Amino acid sequence: MHSLTDVTEEIKDRIAPSQADSTYALFGLLLGTLQMARGVSDESVAEAILASGRQAALRLAGAA
Repeated sequence: MHSLTDVTEEIKDRIAPSQADSTYALFGLLLGTLQMARGVSDESVAEAILASGRQAALRLAGAA
C-alpha cells in the first residue's frame, strides 16, 4: 500500500513542472471524481462525471 506522500510524489513527477504546486488539488480532484461516479446509479451519468474529471485533471496538470 502506498502512502499519501508516495502518491503525491508520483503525481508531481508526471505533471508539468509549473503545476507542481497543484499536486494535492489534482489528487483531490481525482478522488472526488471517482467518489461521485461511484455514487450515482445511472451509468451514463457516471461516465460523464469521469470524463469531466479526466479533462479537468489534464487541464490542472498542464497537459491539456
